[in-house]
Amino acid sequence: MLRCLQQAGRRAGYQSQRLLTTTAARCIDMDANILQGSEGPLNLIQRFGTQGFTVNGHQYQGSLVILPHIHLNWGVKTAADINADSLTAFKLHHPRPDVVVVGTGDQLERLDPATVTAMKEAGIVLEVQATRHACATFNFLSQEGRRVAAALLPPLTFKPIEISKRPRAKVD
Repeated sequence: MLRCLQQAGRRAGYQSQRLLTTTAARCIDMDANILQGSEGPLNLIQRFGTQGFTVNGHQYQGSLVILPHIHLNWGVKTAADINADSLTAFKLHHPRPDVVVVGTGDQLERLDPATVTAMKEAGIVLEVQATRHACATFNFLSQEGRRVAAALLPPLTFKPIEISKRPRAKVD
């Protein structure tokens, strides 16, 4: 099974000598299926910018896939590179996420309809947004307890901001 996952990972564009580059709150037994869900703290995107993302205090450079309780470096560079193969990790993860929030960089870019259809056939809804909005949507759905995942491209011109420390508007 590991060999099959490694081949799927290479076809999908995940850059690693092993299957996928992972970082989680705990150590991962490499004999276990790293795409199996586990208990642990929820992933929350705390910061993002042109260099990458900060998730649960861990910094990542470049594109990022966030599954429940695990983060993966993603070999996709532009929104045009996003296809069904590059989203394979979401189909392999158990349980599958209900929603995958896709951040396409500075602005919303539409995905190939065949990609959207392939994910819908796998029972996964794609929510495509500019990365700024995708990060906020991911955090909201995650805190709501939904089975949500994300595939994020860093914006090219956006300055880093602290999502979790933004002042909130007062409601009267």
